[in-house]
Amino acid sequence: MPIAFGEQAIFKADEIIRAVALSKGAALIDAKAALVERETSLFNDHVHLNEDGSEALALLVKKHLLTLVPCPLNELSQ
Repeated sequence: MPIAFGEQAIFKADEIIRAVALSKGAALIDAKAALVERETSLFNDHVHLNEDGSEALALLVKKHLLTLVPCPLNELSQ
């Protein structure tokens, strides 16, 4: 099945975001690898997260942020 125009745009945007993060030395949370490729039941459609997907993404971001922000309470937050 050929890739739809909208999907091509998403793939291109993903490439650009990764390239900019790499060039700036910015942290990048790979939600695609963590969510999309793992579980399709987290989505209402091919792009939009459902409630479970939103919760999974929030937990992914939380875990990443806890690794960046030194805090003695981090052990209690996990």
